[in-house]
Amino acid sequence: MNEQKPSYYDNDEIDLYDLYLKIKKRRKMILKIFFISTILSVVISLLWPKSYKSEATLIPLASSSYGELSQLAALAGISTGKQDPANKIMAVLNSDTIKEQVIKDLDLVTRLEIKISKDENPVYETARKLSKMVDVVSDKKLGIIKIEVVVKDPVLAKEIAEKYIEKLRVILSEKALTLAKANRVFLEEELNKLRKKIEQQKSLLAAFQKKEKIIEPTDQIKGAMALYAELVGKKMALEVEIRQLESILSADNPQIKSKKDLLENIKKEIAKLETTKEGAVLSIAGAPTAIKGYSDLIMDLKTSEELYKNLYALYEKARLEELKEDIFVEVIDYPKIPDIKFKPKRSLIVAITAISSLFIGIFLVFFLEFLENISSSAQTKQDNSYGS
Repeated sequence: MNEQKPSYYDNDEIDLYDLYLKIKKRRKMILKIFFISTILSVVISLLWPKSYKSEATLIPLASSSYGELSQLAALAGISTGKQDPANKIMAVLNSDTIKEQVIKDLDLVTRLEIKISKDENPVYETARKLSKMVDVVSDKKLGIIKIEVVVKDPVLAKEIAEKYIEKLRVILSEKALTLAKANRVFLEEELNKLRKKIEQQKSLLAAFQKKEKIIEPTDQIKGAMALYAELVGKKMALEVEIRQLESILSADNPQIKSKKDLLENIKKEIAKLETTKEGAVLSIAGAPTAIKGYSDLIMDLKTSEELYKNLYALYEKARLEELKEDIFVEVIDYPKIPDIKFKPKRSLIVAITAISSLFIGIFLVFFLEFLENISSSAQTKQDNSYGS
């Protein structure tokens, strides 16, 4: 006995055949959409302006040493939050600062022919355009960073990539991107201020000596001034050291507490010298006016010189720490002038358009058949209502 197939097989075959007939019925429309879309894609891809890509490959370099301050923090069980140098380099490359410097140096406002309205800032608008042209990509696995520049002019693409590398190195050398560099920059600024102050004090002292005809004070006054200057210098040095420790250690750390106790003792000794009858200031106050004026000036100068000496020692220490923590970049692949266009990818555009047009044509066939079925059903119901 022959087995009969279930009815749903027949329904599927009928449905598939029906779909085939519908496509066959309107094949000319599908082919027309296909050919028109393909021809248009070819024309558009040919008219589309060419763009070229120049790229550079960088590798971040940084010492694995955390420096003395970071080691102290580690002993205290505190994390310094040392970041991957690649993250800092990526932040610089994506910053508005580097974009504005590149725009200014290469005159991109003019060379890119940016159209600016009256209310827009030319540099800001060019920076927005530049963000779309430059892509900075970080490969965590390989540990490299790529700068990709896509513009119409191949020579300009190379120039922009080179300028990014140049400005990156400048910013890394100038900006305080590490704790050691921040300390070094702070101490350097303080030393410069103190150096100017010392020069002014020397000028005032020389003018006073010439006016009052004073060469040097007595040994007693000199000893008192030296002691006073030494204490003030130690006080200033301790304040700087405490500031550095507070940036990496907690406030209740025993090391910070002991430094603060020592600082308070030094302040008491300074106050004692300034207020007691045996102090240097009182001895100066009791001296003739000329001697007192001279002593005040020499005391200020010695204090500044002692402070400069202590700060300079801290500066040298911070500078050595900076060498351990500094960030550098090594260029693996320098940007070149591209000789092959990057965009448009004409073959890809035409292929995607051709395939998409086929699907769109088939969809339109089914949609038109659907509309015809609805119209036919409505007409049949209308005829039946008139017949009844």
